[in-house]
Amino acid sequence: MNVLKKDKKENDKKKDDKKKDKKKSKTFRLIQERDMTPGIQVLKTPLSEKDVLYTIKIVFVGDPCTLDDRKKLLWGYYHNHQSQVVKELGTTMKDVRIDGFDGRISMTLYDNNINRATSYFPFSGAHGIFLVYRNDDDMSFRHVYNWLSEARRFCNKENVFAYVIGIFPNEESINQMSQERKAILHLMKMKTFNYCPGKEKLFDEFINEMVCSIRKINFRDDILEVQWEKRLFESGQYKKPKKGFIPIQSELESSQRKQMEKDPYRRLINQEIDRGLTYTIRLIFCGDEIIQTQARRLAVGLLNGFDQPIKSIDNLDNLATTYREIDNKFLKVRAVGYDLNYKRGLQYSPFVNALGSVIFFDYTNEDSFKHLPIWVKESYKGNLSEMLLFICGLNKTSNKRKISETEVIKYLDSFPPQRKPVHCDFEEKDIKEFVQTFKNYVNTIRRKVFKKGYLTMVEREMVAKERLGTIESSEMMESSKLTPKNFKEDEKDEGCNIQ
Repeated sequence: MNVLKKDKKENDKKKDDKKKDKKKSKTFRLIQERDMTPGIQVLKTPLSEKDVLYTIKIVFVGDPCTLDDRKKLLWGYYHNHQSQVVKELGTTMKDVRIDGFDGRISMTLYDNNINRATSYFPFSGAHGIFLVYRNDDDMSFRHVYNWLSEARRFCNKENVFAYVIGIFPNEESINQMSQERKAILHLMKMKTFNYCPGKEKLFDEFINEMVCSIRKINFRDDILEVQWEKRLFESGQYKKPKKGFIPIQSELESSQRKQMEKDPYRRLINQEIDRGLTYTIRLIFCGDEIIQTQARRLAVGLLNGFDQPIKSIDNLDNLATTYREIDNKFLKVRAVGYDLNYKRGLQYSPFVNALGSVIFFDYTNEDSFKHLPIWVKESYKGNLSEMLLFICGLNKTSNKRKISETEVIKYLDSFPPQRKPVHCDFEEKDIKEFVQTFKNYVNTIRRKVFKKGYLTMVEREMVAKERLGTIESSEMMESSKLTPKNFKEDEKDEGCNIQ
């Protein structure tokens, strides 16, 4: 009898344990991991509507003579330029993952057969416009600007990406384009792509680059992150924390975001897997169009060495990057080129999180010197108050020089003492002196912002967030109020050997 009672108790206990396990499995689930591979990936499995975090709308527009060409380009992008174009082609969709966030690309053809007097608004909500013309049809080329004006009027967006696509029969005809037409396209200040048979792969890459730019500007990471977390909560895929356990990642990120709003310099410090604690000095190389090529050459030379061959620069967002180990921590110096292809009014601000602005002017060009105040004003649009300027003059010893040294000194003296820029003119014969001045400039920023005491405190906080409980909460509260200004500047050391 006792044996039966004992067996019954054990069976009841097993049943209760099973019920608890089932309840736990329903209540607690693992956090869904997101693929953070940079760039664009085409998703093989279509997304459900609730999983689409953003939709990028692109419109192909042009004169009626370009309709078949537009169909071919649009259909080819979706089917790798292999299948035959369908007769009735409207809007096509492609589900993609861009920099870790799932979304959708929607492409539409402007229908020239619909009466313009009717309520037809294909540009509504568009993020990108492809203005297509045929090289053998002058009118279609002349109407490109008209189509652009109409698109901007109806899409109600300032940050609309517009690109001009020329349709050519072959590569030879592209090389034979008239100088007049090249000049007109240059004045439009828009990116262009000359398409002919054989350039299908390049065209796809061109579209992908545009789509990634649209996603970066119109759909920011922090906003998409919130949407993604909300979707996980709604689907019950977030693991709920228990008392005594480490909080979920979203809570840590939320506290970090609040801290970064108080102290934006913490955005520049992170733990790199192969190096450890790394702090970044982001420098923007800018100036008028006349100095762009020389400025980018100097950016690469200063960071990577002038003895290295300079290849073509495709990525302005990362002209050059170099590291230097200081006190078991790594300084990362990154050079970024200002992209003049962005039109005014667009949400383009490379000076965010930048600690330095290297502004160039040409002694032989008066406008480049007159525009210095504009570039200075643009530089201070960033979010960091410790921004330090470096002004560099080119072609100082040229016979065609139009700017005197007195004018330059007078302009530099107009700055308040606490914001006076570092000034050094570049000459090929004095490269060593120029490099040393630049090293001292970078080192000044480093000593001013990334002080030893400040870095030690931030590193301690990072470790504490990984193992919650190693620092008392009162101590954490006190340290969270501290910024670089609360620490003494380090003693001067040797110039920063950034090469």
